[in-house]
Amino acid sequence: MVGALGCVIVSLALAADPAEGSQSRALDLFEQSAVAYREGRFDDAIALLREARALKPEPVLLYNLGRAYEAAGRRREAAEAYTQYLAEEPQARDRGSLEGRIATLRREEEEREALLRASKEPERAPAEPAPIGPLPFVVAGVGLATIGAGVGLGVYAQSRADAAATEPVQTTAVDVHDGARGLATAANVVLVAGAALAIVGATWIGVRWLGPSQKALSRGRLVWEWP
Repeated sequence: MVGALGCVIVSLALAADPAEGSQSRALDLFEQSAVAYREGRFDDAIALLREARALKPEPVLLYNLGRAYEAAGRRREAAEAYTQYLAEEPQARDRGSLEGRIATLRREEEEREALLRASKEPERAPAEPAPIGPLPFVVAGVGLATIGAGVGLGVYAQSRADAAATEPVQTTAVDVHDGARGLATAANVVLVAGAALAIVGATWIGVRWLGPSQKALSRGRLVWEWP
């Protein structure tokens, strides 16, 4: 609350004229509203002040009404009551501070309404992942096939090495052994190439398939935590 506004309801100078029942009733309502305000019954104070205002339209009742609205958390109505008070009381001593308070109340109400609208917005459905084309699977398949070829080549190289070990003719055994070594080297190269292709294909599939799902889950958590 702005200090200049004070924490006590402004006193109302209502002359209780016995000949005029409406003024007497307005004064009684004002006094009841002061009690209700001090006791924290702000809605009761608002109702009493509105009734008093209907009987005797004193500007100070609008000020008190604004204080009661503000205490009840009804910022928009408080700003309206203060604005009307300044319109009816152009020489109000606290005009400057009260105009600042009106601006603050309106800004706070706009922020509250913006948060309320944001909380009511429907959660967006996660975007469907784009369909995966055949190329990643082709790359992975070629990699697996190459691995298979490398394994087969390695098995054949081992069989040639075994044959070299049992070859009775020395020169033939050397030739067979050298051939087996060449096959083994080729098998290793093919296996490495196949493994590389398989890894590239699998990674490609994972990025295209799992990536959007992870992003959607992350957005869901933000919305869920969202305040």
